[in-house]
Amino acid sequence: MRTLNRRMAVKSLVLGFVSLRTAKLSIAGALLDKRREDQFGDWVEAEMTKTGVPGMAAAVVVGGETVFAKGYGSANAVTHDRVKTDTIFHLASVSKLVTGTTLMMLQERKRFQLDDPIARFADFSVVHPKFPKERITFRHLLTHTSGISDGNYASSFTEPGDPKLSLRDFLTGYLSPGGRWYTSDGSFLDAAPGSRWSYSNVGMALAGYLVGRIGAISLDAFSRDEIFGPLGMNDTAWFLRDLKRPRNLAAPHVPSRDGLCVIDPIGYPDWPAGLLRSSVTDLAQFLGVFANQTIQGFRASRIKVLPTTLAEMLERQPMPDSRYQALVWAGHLSGHKLRLGHAGGDPGAATSVALDPDRRKGVIVLMNVSPSNGVNLFKEEAINRLFDLS
Repeated sequence: MRTLNRRMAVKSLVLGFVSLRTAKLSIAGALLDKRREDQFGDWVEAEMTKTGVPGMAAAVVVGGETVFAKGYGSANAVTHDRVKTDTIFHLASVSKLVTGTTLMMLQERKRFQLDDPIARFADFSVVHPKFPKERITFRHLLTHTSGISDGNYASSFTEPGDPKLSLRDFLTGYLSPGGRWYTSDGSFLDAAPGSRWSYSNVGMALAGYLVGRIGAISLDAFSRDEIFGPLGMNDTAWFLRDLKRPRNLAAPHVPSRDGLCVIDPIGYPDWPAGLLRSSVTDLAQFLGVFANQTIQGFRASRIKVLPTTLAEMLERQPMPDSRYQALVWAGHLSGHKLRLGHAGGDPGAATSVALDPDRRKGVIVLMNVSPSNGVNLFKEEAINRLFDLS
């Protein structure tokens, strides 16, 4: 179930989005007023009723400033707790943006190069069995062209609470010959590294594991010390046990025979690919770093990542097809404008982050419900409406 939802989220990559504030505010040439905010809010409430979305949070950043953040609906349909701006959502695959950023921060510090073979840093064998002479590189992992397949990934890896199986044990069992879940056809594509795009949660989990190998500190600790702490993202963590305010967690809602039911928060061993939890205001702080990639923004930023590194993450990479794939970020043209973003989907989570680099604007939509066609269309329309309104 989880694998299907995460793939659906990628195929329906939802980009676009916007804002409005409670008082009139002029910023970056946009006039944000309460009337427009109310109109958008009315539309959101109607769409939530229509699509069965229990709760949603949204935010907009312009440059490095959050100009709008608001919650709608229920964080828990049983207790009827309302969604607030500090409600914590499961980000699903939007988490990959943080994983990729941490890896790029290490590249900026000269710990490795994007086209280095990962075998130089891994402490177990990761060799494509059908193309053993072709090197898998960091660039391959960050662009979903590594040849690593999610084909052997099963719903049995998902469990309530934090994952019990360690990241390393999962990866060795999945990618190394003789591993418990390893098969040459299921663990790898019938395509050489760099020759085919195929979205891979396992590949991104491996990227997250390599952060620990290169930085001598695990991904969760590195991102806490280098990103979450400096940005004041106090409601953000990879594991439930590390949340400072677990009572703020939005309950995941999944389809049932009677409509929707609340389930326990889930975990899985490939956690760098999708297990981050955060509030919309916290995530806006992270997105603002990308929306404010100027020298002035770098000087004002509380995390030390150069504008050139951020720009590199957004650049179109050489691909075997015509898609716009950057480093983790994916892009598409909306009219003549380029938008980049990432979507996420898991049981009880449907999320999107979008960025308009020309306008230095970023937007976030977080929902506590499983993806579906209706939910994804709602998410996409919300993003487009918000971009168009400002």
